[in-house]
Amino acid sequence: MQHFDQLDVVGIGLRQPLAFLAVHGHTATRVLAAAGAALYTPTANAVATSLVEPERRGRAIAVVMGGLTVATALGVPLGTWIGRTDWRLTMWLVTALASRPSPAWPCCCANSRTPSRH
Repeated sequence: MQHFDQLDVVGIGLRQPLAFLAVHGHTATRVLAAAGAALYTPTANAVATSLVEPERRGRAIAVVMGGLTVATALGVPLGTWIGRTDWRLTMWLVTALASRPSPAWPCCCANSRTPSRH
């Protein structure tokens, strides 16, 4: 009869998930990206609704969700096209776009109110 200690049991338990990640590493990156989106989307909706009057909250959520949809619909094909030569170029473009404020920011937030704390 073979004797297993706790470290052996943990090693045996981790063997299958680690083998899966070694073969399907892209799955892990997709899960990580989904987790980021799951954190970003509700936060963006909460911030958008806190910046407008109560009667305009629905429109604020619609603008956020519409922006995410347009960004995905245009960004994925554009990133693929730019990344044909070098994938790093796509990452640098995303970094450059994310590091500067949107030109629409002054127009959208000119009449915004400061969120109140309850």
